[in-house]
Amino acid sequence: MAIFGWNGLMGLSLYFATLFAVYGTKNASFRDSAEFATIEKLAQRKAAAGERGPEAKKAAYGKLRAERLKAMAAGGERYATLAADEGFRKGYAEKQWVR
Repeated sequence: MAIFGWNGLMGLSLYFATLFAVYGTKNASFRDSAEFATIEKLAQRKAAAGERGPEAKKAAYGKLRAERLKAMAAGGERYATLAADEGFRKGYAEKQWVR
């Protein structure tokens, strides 16, 4: 009998709204692993990690960081001051890891 009252009606509408919100959304994930592999930063990291030997990896990571700094400088005014900062450039080039 309680389902026909005001609280029951509000509970039922909240239940259906929750169901619609959870199951009525679009799929935001990748369709397959091929689509995931086309992400540029992941492809760059995998290529750099595939190098043989520590010196080759350091060179590949250095090249990758230089490309990203160049892209950052060309990216517009958002990163212009950061890319122009010599301390940042030096610190970024010395990093031993790549995200």
